[in-house]
Parts: sequence; C-alpha cells; structure tokens
Amino acid sequence: MPTKEEVEFLNIPAQDMKYQDWHKGKGCEHCFGSGYLGREAIFELLNVTPPVRKIMAEGNQSKLFEYLIEHGYESFFHSGRNKISTGITTLEEALRVLPRQMFTDIGC
Repeated sequence: MPTKEEVEFLNIPAQDMKYQDWHKGKGCEHCFGSGYLGREAIFELLNVTPPVRKIMAEGNQSKLFEYLIEHGYESFFHSGRNKISTGITTLEEALRVLPRQMFTDIGC
C-alpha cells in the first residue's frame, strides 16, 4: 500500500490508483535479500518529426513542451509512474537508481 507521500510525489489521480498492485519486495535467496529481481526499463522516446526538429532548432523549450502535450507525448515521469503504480517496481527503487529530476512532470 503506498504512503500518502508517495501518492502525492507521483501526483497519481484517484481514478488511476490500483492499491492492490503496489508491492514491496521482502527479499529472498533468489534476489539476495534485496526484494528486487531482474530489470525493467523506464524511458521516454521522442520521435523527432519535422515539426519537432523545427521547434528544437528554434531553441524554444516552452513551445516544445506545448507541442508535446498537444500530441500526447508520454514523458519519462509517466513511464516511471505507471511502472510504480502497477507494481512493476517501487518508488523507493526508482528513486535509488534515477535522478530525482526525472520525476518532474512537465505536463506531458
């Protein structure tokens, strides 16, 4: 079960919460007591289309964010949040291996 702080940090809407999917590993001989086994990618992928290339060449970050939001871009923040809220990984593990600024929601 996530803590109030975790839910607030990830800014997860109530309708998207699936409390039954939140897990924390207890550790065993297979994971050497860590509670984690294997790897899972958390990523964002930017398709550099001609309009995106043009905005990038202009150097206008605000315009780029607006364009991405309008076109349904899923940011790194959303990828990580989805894997955390569906029990694939935990916030604790994501914060251990990723820079905190990667969890900044740019609105995408």
